[in-house]
Amino acid sequence: MKKGSVAFANFICTFGDKGGLLDQSNITMQAFLTDTLIRNYGNGRYHLYDAKVVEMGNADGTPILALRGHFVKNTILSREQLFDADAGLVASRQSMESSPSAFFLLILNTHRLVYYAETSHAPDLKSFEATMAHFIKRIREQQIEAEYRSKNNKKTRVQLQRELPRPSVKITPLSETGKISDAIQSFAKIKSIRFRLIRPNHESDAAEVVGAVQGRFSPLQPDRLDILASRSDGLDISEVEEAVEETTQSGNTEILVTGEDIDGSRIKVSNNEFALTSDLVDAAKTDGKLGRQLFQLYSKFVAAGKIKINAIDAEISKQIKTLAELL
Repeated sequence: MKKGSVAFANFICTFGDKGGLLDQSNITMQAFLTDTLIRNYGNGRYHLYDAKVVEMGNADGTPILALRGHFVKNTILSREQLFDADAGLVASRQSMESSPSAFFLLILNTHRLVYYAETSHAPDLKSFEATMAHFIKRIREQQIEAEYRSKNNKKTRVQLQRELPRPSVKITPLSETGKISDAIQSFAKIKSIRFRLIRPNHESDAAEVVGAVQGRFSPLQPDRLDILASRSDGLDISEVEEAVEETTQSGNTEILVTGEDIDGSRIKVSNNEFALTSDLVDAAKTDGKLGRQLFQLYSKFVAAGKIKINAIDAEISKQIKTLAELL
């Protein structure tokens, strides 16, 4: 019976002071739905396959919309030698094409991403983040160039670029409380903890420990804001654990904890060490049914309080309904 790993994350896309994922949907949706876009990196060619916007249900009169599809890495697997029991190491050059992939479900109402590794060696979340950043930037550039060359345009290319700032894309794993406790308790001494606040799509719900600082600096409109707490003789471990639990719930904060273990060796942990994951057993064979499976798993975690989501405000509801009318 086939089993694959499912990761949960927050998908953050912002365009400076010009809004986020839904505010610039004419760019972001095109980046997801244009299947000819390709990102070349290393020995891989990354692209999306069969991506589409689908309706997953309804919440308080607002449709629940999601982007679903496959994220594919085309690559060449090669070998130089193999081991033979009689002859030992034997030169044997072979190569073959391979296209491992992941299946994604991005719930547009909440910006929560469900990411399923549907094959061995599936591209990871970092590759997905880098690829979508590349695609969204390309679509922005294409639209600016088209407007610049339009007959009635009287603005310079630089003016148009300033009117629509370069996008920033960040995918932050959602955390699991039990894993946070295990990771923090592995420290004998914690010397520092760094909070990196990432400018959210819409919500602004970082915990009180960093909320005041975020509020003070938000008029500067930074994409990221770093806060460092350190103490040479060690921070209180239980307080660090509590701070990490509170500030990672929204999926808008990156955490890096550094210190020493019981042997005095230097160790560090980040969001990846306490990411919320699950296994999907017997995955559906069609995209529609697989998307439904992943949405049910996401909904179960929301109901259990493992995934925190905010109430949908009027602006997001309006944007979602506008998109739904185009389906």
